[in-house]
This record gives sequence, C-alpha cells and structure tokens, in this order.
Amino acid sequence: LWAFAFLASLAFFLYQAAKSALLYLEHPHVVALDEEAIREMVFPAITICNINRYRHSALTDADIFHLANMTGLPPKDRDGHKATDLLYPDPDMADIVNRTGHQLDDMLKSCNFSGENCSSRDFTVVSAHLAQLPRGSPISGGAPTRPPL
Repeated sequence: LWAFAFLASLAFFLYQAAKSALLYLEHPHVVALDEEAIREMVFPAITICNINRYRHSALTDADIFHLANMTGLPPKDRDGHKATDLLYPDPDMADIVNRTGHQLDDMLKSCNFSGENCSSRDFTVVSAHLAQLPRGSPISGGAPTRPPL
C-alpha cells in the first residue's frame, strides 16, 4: 500500500515537472504597456527614517534627566552619575525635539531631480513626536515646496 502511494506521488510529480518544463521552454510572455509622456514631473515625497530619535551630542544634562524620567529609568547626567539633588526647569518637549532631533542638512549628502540640484530647503520636515504618529514613523518627509521641474 505504501509503495503504491509512493509510486503514484512520484508519477504525479514527474508529470507536473515535465509539464512545467515544457511550458518554460516555450518562452511564453504577455506584455501590456501603456506609455504616457508628461512635460512636468512633481517633486516626490520622500521619507527618511532614523531610529535614533535624538542626537546624543546635542542633549544637555537637563534633556537626559527629563528623558530618563519619561522612560522610567533612574535620572542620570551625561557622565552617568545619578542626579540626586539636581534641579532642572520643566521640560519643553517641542524644544528638545527641535534642538536635538536629526537635521536634514546633516543627513542629505546629495540630491538631484530632473537634472537640477536640490537641497534640504526643498523638503518639509515632519516630526513624528509632534504629530503624534506611531513609533517608527518617518521623522522627515519631502513635500513640493517649489514648482514642478
């Protein structure tokens, strides 16, 4: 009984393999192509994600203190010392994000669109923190800030 099942399966496999090989060797192809020429292209939206939300070099001891408190970690200063009697002003998260977040000027090495150079001024920065977007959302994106090229 097992031998019959094995032989039947082997025969079915060989049949399918031969049928697939013959179809492949016929080189069938179907292409449906619609072309449309446009004179102007709109500057595209671009997403640049950086998993590191803050530049450590831009954080102050007060920023580290407040960010540690928000994550539930014991507050420490830049050198890792426990802050026991440190007094800092209340945190301004918009200021912390704007001051310590990654800058597009530092990340954008070159940009060229339709034969014209572009720069960070051609992009609109969108912060995932300020827009209340889910974690892992883009921290900067492009937007059409100049006429189509």
